[in-house]
Amino acid sequence: MKFSTSVLLGLSVSAFISIPSFAATTTVQPTREAAVEWVKSKVGTAIDYDGAYGAQCVDLIKGYSNELWNYYSLRGNARDYVSNQLPDDWARYSPGQATPEP
Repeated sequence: MKFSTSVLLGLSVSAFISIPSFAATTTVQPTREAAVEWVKSKVGTAIDYDGAYGAQCVDLIKGYSNELWNYYSLRGNARDYVSNQLPDDWARYSPGQATPEP
């Protein structure tokens, strides 16, 4: 899978996971600017965050949640992310229910 396709898949999967208050109870809250800069820093790179099976779309989400939020409970394949347990102040939205913001 090409990197650009991996990023698009990762971002579309991440659209199911939204953080309305932009904070997780177990972590220090990053700024929106820090989150955007983290994502921009990954453009053009293959991300194999968990070291398993090479770079996959899920690695982008794992890296984001782990490096910015110190939240390590997101596990499994992309299909598992629609039912993974989230921190109490995170919310999951279906397509069309919300407009993702940086």
